[in-house]
Amino acid sequence: MKLSRIALATLLIAGLSFSSALAQQPQGQPGPGGRHGAWQNHGLNPDEQLKHLTKALNLTDAQQTQIKPLLADRDEQLKALRTDNTGDPKANHAKMRTINQDFESKFQAILTDDQKQKYADFKEQQRQRMEERRQQHQNGNAPAQVPPPTAAPAPPTGI
Repeated sequence: MKLSRIALATLLIAGLSFSSALAQQPQGQPGPGGRHGAWQNHGLNPDEQLKHLTKALNLTDAQQTQIKPLLADRDEQLKALRTDNTGDPKANHAKMRTINQDFESKFQAILTDDQKQKYADFKEQQRQRMEERRQQHQNGNAPAQVPPPTAAPAPPTGI
């Protein structure tokens, strides 16, 4: 269970860094994946990730051609790691970080300076959001939810 939480958190950080469309979603409205966006449901597939990246960073056709296999390779490596429950959770987490770092370095090498800045800004926003959620969780402050009704409704009259 701990590995899946770590894996989900790592994937969420990596995944959200690719979707500025989710960041631009108006407050209080769900993203394209539902409640908080599809990234929280084990991520978008490489084609969807590429679509979001293209929109967010204005990728050229040549960049898209270079990035798509990187996304697919990373996706396959992470899926294999998630399905391998035989390893040590700390070792698997380290492998996951290595996979994501390898992807990041190759991905960044393809971007222009302007795209790198947009990407860095978005990643920082996501890091701040994750930190806020972590703080809320540690303080026992769950995200705001609609409270349950305090009293049962009165039975209908005149029937």
